[in-house]
Amino acid sequence: MDKKKVYCYYCGGEQLVSLQAFSTVCPLCNQRISTEDLIVSSFYSRPKIATSGSIFIESSGFLRSCLRVHNLSLYGRLQGDVTAANKITIGTGARLEGNITATRLEVNSGAKINGFCRIEPDSIKES
Repeated sequence: MDKKKVYCYYCGGEQLVSLQAFSTVCPLCNQRISTEDLIVSSFYSRPKIATSGSIFIESSGFLRSCLRVHNLSLYGRLQGDVTAANKITIGTGARLEGNITATRLEVNSGAKINGFCRIEPDSIKES
């Protein structure tokens, strides 16, 4: 059975889960964690989204939410704070209104950010 490594966005613990898993329970802190990836291609609003997967916001996408993710790829619009355990990529023409905390940040020419950026090795554990 194929497996993937996921990270708990509460305590930073890691574990292997099936590629087909939608969620799991962290063995360290006993919190339920989502492992799903999300693609946003139109307007979507939710107070908070937390996943140990990735979120991809297409150029036509507009997400209004606070995020805790493993990776974020932003090519459209995002209103809300973002905490990423790994990498945030902000593409050309993308707009982000909110604060960023991540391990790595890639900002392409023409992207707009209105907020504060905090880049640190263990960003998911301290937020």
